[in-house]
Amino acid sequence: MTTIKTGIIRLDCSIRKDTVFFFDMDGTLVDTDYSNNMAYSDAIQAVLGRNDIITVEPTQRLTRTVVAELIPYLNHSELQQIIAMKEFYYRHYLSHTTLILEVVDLLKKYYQTHKVVLVTKSCGNRTNLTLKYHGLEKYFDKLISLGHSNPTKNKYVYAINNLKITPGKIIVFENERSEMENAKAAGIPYSNILSPKDLNKYS
Repeated sequence: MTTIKTGIIRLDCSIRKDTVFFFDMDGTLVDTDYSNNMAYSDAIQAVLGRNDIITVEPTQRLTRTVVAELIPYLNHSELQQIIAMKEFYYRHYLSHTTLILEVVDLLKKYYQTHKVVLVTKSCGNRTNLTLKYHGLEKYFDKLISLGHSNPTKNKYVYAINNLKITPGKIIVFENERSEMENAKAAGIPYSNILSPKDLNKYS
C-alpha cells in the first residue's frame, strides 16, 4: 500500500491495488487559463466586432457563465457562437498552456499500475488537443469529456455511473472548489479529493 503525502494529515490517501484515479484537466493537470481567456477574447471580438467589451483580471478564468454575466445583453445565439468560436481560437494559444508538474508526476507514476481516467467538462476536441500537445493522452485508460451538452451535470456522478466504479475506490485530483463538492456529492470520500495545492510532497 502506498500513501500520497500532502502535508495535510487528513488528505494522506492510501492507494490500493483497486484504486482508480480521476484527473480533471484545466487547472489540475494543465494551466490553461491564459489560453482560455485569450480564445474567449478573440471569439467575442469575432462575434460582436469589438475587443474592448470586457476586462479580465489576471486571476480570473472566463467561462460561459462569466461571459454571460460580463455581457448581460448577449442573446442565446450570440453566446453559443462565442463558445463555438472560442474552441476554434483556443488552438492558436496551445503554446501558452503549461503542465502542473506535481499532478503530472503522479499521473506518470501510477498509470501503469492503476486505472486512470480523465474527467472533464471541456469539449472533446479541446481536451484531445491539449492532451496531445503535452503528450499526455497515452497515460489514460479512458477520457470522459462532457463538453457543452451537459454543462450543469455532475461529471463525477456521470463518470462513476458510466464506469460502474465504487466511489470509495476513487482518488480525485481537482482544482475547482465547486467540482470538489460535486465529487463529494458523488460519494467519493472527502479524504480522497485532492487539489494541486495539497500535493506538497508524496511518496
